[in-house]
Amino acid sequence: MTNTNLNIEKHYLTVNGAKQGLIMESTDEESPVLLFLHGGPGSPIYPIMEDRKVTLSSLFTVCYWEQRGAGLSYVQKEQQQTISLEQLVEDAKVITEYLIKKYKKERIYIMGHSWGTMLGAFTVKKYPQLYEAYIGVSQIGYGLDSEREIYQFILKESKKRNDQKAIKEIESVDFNSNYYKNQSYNTVRMKYINKYGGGFVKEGYSLMKNLKNTFSCKMYTWKEKLNTVKGGFVSYQQLGETLAKTDLKQEVTEFQIPIFIFQGKNDYMTTYQEAEKWYREIKAPFKQFITFEDSAHSPFLEETDAFLSHLQEKVLKPE
Repeated sequence: MTNTNLNIEKHYLTVNGAKQGLIMESTDEESPVLLFLHGGPGSPIYPIMEDRKVTLSSLFTVCYWEQRGAGLSYVQKEQQQTISLEQLVEDAKVITEYLIKKYKKERIYIMGHSWGTMLGAFTVKKYPQLYEAYIGVSQIGYGLDSEREIYQFILKESKKRNDQKAIKEIESVDFNSNYYKNQSYNTVRMKYINKYGGGFVKEGYSLMKNLKNTFSCKMYTWKEKLNTVKGGFVSYQQLGETLAKTDLKQEVTEFQIPIFIFQGKNDYMTTYQEAEKWYREIKAPFKQFITFEDSAHSPFLEETDAFLSHLQEKVLKPE
């Protein structure tokens, strides 16, 4: 979906002492405002949304915030500070208050994708008064339990296909609670998640495709394109352990606002089963779990029309 009236702007704000970048898309500034929290950690989503022409702006004024240390918000090594989940929650609050003031709203919507669902859940838990609703896309529950499912999935699938090379590679890497530190495991894991249809998108999404999207992004300068690559490494180094060890089923169990979970049935990056477990435990004034049968980790890319339709009919016009 495209719109000739689309207005796109790049902004920089100083947020809690750090310069941070935003990309704003809107076709009507009177529309509801949505803050999009990207995944990773450290992996801005805007270049992919631009490439696939996913127009969340047909429903919202959208703010793609590039989190501290990532993308437009990356700083050189000598300027880098420790990045923590707690700091990012406070950054999200400041960004939200900026959007509320800029667009003259009482509250806005917040959407997290993958790692962004952990950040989003903690942000909404602490500052519910700022938000109309929370939308978790490819929702995290507990990283370690999800990862156990992922390992079993690729091993089982390799045996089902009698893929001897895969079986040998998968069984050769050690899986334990420190998996996030193990580059050999992560390389094998991503290779076979992509091959077996459970990755970023079902058809597979290579590092080269990611780089192509980043380096063709019209909103980035050449330096910002390079910084986007650098920021991914820095952010994961600082936040990988938090992502792996935080159990939302223990940490975030109640919301004061409506929540919506959009989950791909074939997601083996943040597994469907683990998202569902977390959802079942959540208390909220209204909640809904929406399944995308033909999607893996990114239903907004894989079933875009259905994704936008559910946003319009269920989130913006809840029963």
